[in-house]
Amino acid sequence: MTVAIAGSPNVGKTTLFNALTGLCQHVGNWPGKTVDIAEGWHRSREAELRLVDLPGTYGLAGNSPEEILTRDFVLGRVADVILVVLEPRALQRHLYLALQVLEFAGPVVLVLNLMDSPDSDVDLERLQAAVRTPVVAVSAARRQGLAHLVKTVLEVAAHPPAASGNLGILDKPVRDLAREPSGLNGMPPRWEALRLLAGDDTLDAALARAGRHDLLQRADEQRQAVGGRVRERLAAILYEQAAWLESLCPPPPPYRTSVLDRLLTHRLLAYPLFGLLVALALWLTLAAAQPLTALLEALFSRLGGAVALFLFARGVSAWIAGPLVDGLIVGVGAVIAVMLPTMSIFFVLLALLEESGLVPRLALAADLPLQRVGSQGRHCLACLVSLGCNVPGVYAARTMTGRPRLLTILTASLIPCNGRLGVMLPLAVLFFGQRATLVVLGLLALSLVTVMLACATLSRIWPESPGDAVMELPPLRWPHLPGVLLRTLRYRVVHVLARASLIAAPVMLAVWLLGNLPVGAGPTATYTATLTAFLQPAGRALGLDGRILTAVLFSLPAKEIVLGALALTGGVARSLGETGAVPLGVLLETWSSFTALKFLVFFTLAAPCAYTMLVIRRESGSTARTALAVGLSLLAGSLATWILHLVGRLLGLG
Repeated sequence: MTVAIAGSPNVGKTTLFNALTGLCQHVGNWPGKTVDIAEGWHRSREAELRLVDLPGTYGLAGNSPEEILTRDFVLGRVADVILVVLEPRALQRHLYLALQVLEFAGPVVLVLNLMDSPDSDVDLERLQAAVRTPVVAVSAARRQGLAHLVKTVLEVAAHPPAASGNLGILDKPVRDLAREPSGLNGMPPRWEALRLLAGDDTLDAALARAGRHDLLQRADEQRQAVGGRVRERLAAILYEQAAWLESLCPPPPPYRTSVLDRLLTHRLLAYPLFGLLVALALWLTLAAAQPLTALLEALFSRLGGAVALFLFARGVSAWIAGPLVDGLIVGVGAVIAVMLPTMSIFFVLLALLEESGLVPRLALAADLPLQRVGSQGRHCLACLVSLGCNVPGVYAARTMTGRPRLLTILTASLIPCNGRLGVMLPLAVLFFGQRATLVVLGLLALSLVTVMLACATLSRIWPESPGDAVMELPPLRWPHLPGVLLRTLRYRVVHVLARASLIAAPVMLAVWLLGNLPVGAGPTATYTATLTAFLQPAGRALGLDGRILTAVLFSLPAKEIVLGALALTGGVARSLGETGAVPLGVLLETWSSFTALKFLVFFTLAAPCAYTMLVIRRESGSTARTALAVGLSLLAGSLATWILHLVGRLLGLG
């Protein structure tokens, strides 16, 4: 049995999906679409359900690829039962979508989420009697009410309730047009009749090609009979019904804007407040991750040394022991030791900010300055998502249209992703100690300024209005810590760390081979040495060297592996396995603090990983625009590093 989960944004739809499916889920590209969609399985004694988490939408109009996918899935009768998730504190707004699904789609169960909140007391019996379809209260974050929900789904699938929709003044013309469906697609006849009555250009053209001029003429007559403006009339009818349903419940008390809420949405005070929150999150991440990173480094160092001694004692060839110890254990160990502590702590803190409702308020505060440079507030949400990974940051542009969407796609990689943050945080602690938080905050501020400058520059190339952004502000609430920890560690940390390790293993092997396979006479005549010499002039101009640029180039598959690549390109690759040295220790001996700062500036803004490039190409639909995004990041990183190098020379820093 297939069960679709639909709903507006910020209603806890994905939380419910995660609670029902657990680990039995995957995310993939929907066949024939460019939209990623999550599918999973709920298996229990009562049922085995295939669940599909549809993209959030406020209605079935289909104004974006995500909304079109949701509309086609809901109306195409793909699902046996459709769950429409509602948020009790904004019932009227979310009932607008539910009424459309009830009118045009298959069996529906309304799910009231967040029912454990004290201001979410909704009269379920009156609401269920009014809509004539089951209404179930759950708390997805606390996994309450899920067994009753599954039982209700099975009952509805076995005995679907009768359709209960009412289109008011539009009901009779829609019913008349639906008596003779066109047969052009698999949509419900009433939905097709409504599109025909509203004047859908695509459907009209298809009917004209099929010779159904009689149907077009009848639709025109019915449209004139109701006075036209069908879309506006439909919206008014549905909102009136939603308001009436909300009045029956009765509605929960309206959300009262707190003093904190007013401060966080203030035109001036919001910026320093959010700056303090980010600084606090970074400080907690650095303070807690440092001892854990040191412990993991020591463990992998001992493991590498023990494996090397074991292999050499048994006469294993250096061409086998070298890749295994230097490439796999040291390289992958560096990735895990650096990423795991910082990523786990930072992702949990970011998830707490998201669930508490602070992140949408940050987007609202950022709307005005982003409008000034040609974008809009939703661009800020994409930047926040990019802190986890640039790929979903690019995907976040799907909620936007026009120039802001393109600017978001092109600048998403200027925000340091988790792979880069996993390198920036420990290096900042290593070289700057107590000032590490200020250094990382400065690097994040640099990336944001670069995004603003890039948007201001590119908006001159595409001179058009950025348009208005409609953003929903969910109420501020205390996050559910156990649920946040479970979701973050399972769906973010484990996923990213597994991907990084899988990519790091073959890349570090390749880097070791390039650094050891000879291409001429002499012990240093290797492929890596040749590439390093080629990049040396560019590295010297930036105040770095060819080895650093080579390591950055080797990190193209995944930014997380640059530390291991730095160790293997820094002239110590042949001795790492024997001495048990770790990459951070090697860098501390060979770099100055100013060199580390220049590397951090370059690495913060440098080119995205290969997979992000692929996604930019897919979302922008242009190879030229993908090259522009890559060139923009390289130019920004090189220019910022070069300026820092010149300033350092003037100050005598070298």
